[in-house]
Amino acid sequence: MTYAESLIAREIVAEALGCPIEDVPCEAKVGSLPQWDSIAHVSIIAAAEERLGRMMTAEEIASFETVGSLAALFGAAHREDES
Repeated sequence: MTYAESLIAREIVAEALGCPIEDVPCEAKVGSLPQWDSIAHVSIIAAAEERLGRMMTAEEIASFETVGSLAALFGAAHREDES
């Protein structure tokens, strides 16, 4: 995961939760922040899909356990685009 990928993921989560990006570490787990409820989680997934330019697969959604795993998804998508 690159710094840019982690920044994208942290920005998406922070915006959906309505909190400063500084409050969203890459290690944050789904639901670990007070604002991170099921509605916020759906908002995060929708924002990630918009940024990716495609729908996330069920496997990708299921693997989204931390902010860092969301960042890794952006990294994988970037590598696929380069191929």
